[in-house]
Amino acid sequence: MTQPNLPLTGACLCGAVQLHVTAFPLLTLACHCRDCQKLAASAYSLTVMFPAEAVTATGELVLGGKHSEERKHYYCPTCLSFVLSRLKAAPDRVNLRASLLDDLTWFTPFVEIMTEE
Repeated sequence: MTQPNLPLTGACLCGAVQLHVTAFPLLTLACHCRDCQKLAASAYSLTVMFPAEAVTATGELVLGGKHSEERKHYYCPTCLSFVLSRLKAAPDRVNLRASLLDDLTWFTPFVEIMTEE
């Protein structure tokens, strides 16, 4: 995996949520599960996993989408952009939607998840 130049920055569609990342990705992936297809309105969702302490999201985030105690998805309440996910099993990690980052020239999925639900 090619490493990006740090810090990484990004934003939701309307700019109300600004992203700042100070660590290299732990994992990059393209997920084709049905939930990700629906959440991203696409054939897959591109995700970058970072250490939680390295990700700062300024602006309001709201819980939404299909979530549970095990998995929570957060959105911008203004433009409804899907911003990030947190997993109960990995509280020290944040899964960020790659498409919100300003520079994706470094991004290549390391893992591709193909599941049927």
